[in-house]
Amino acid sequence: MKISDDYANDICALGQGAKCCRYLALGKGWECMKLNPTTKTYLDERVKAGTIHAQGDNCEGMNNREDT
Repeated sequence: MKISDDYANDICALGQGAKCCRYLALGKGWECMKLNPTTKTYLDERVKAGTIHAQGDNCEGMNNREDT
């Protein structure tokens, strides 16, 4: 399931600075990286180190698989 533009704006806080979800990614449309353990850990570490602008953690995460 891909993330809609409305969801990215309303829930992920796209374009809202530090409020923007750190797990929001643009691939073939908006995607959630929170349920990918390797990427989640990497992004969490970047927030701790202060090397990433988007710092939000705005929902439980979304499955990006097309068949779910």
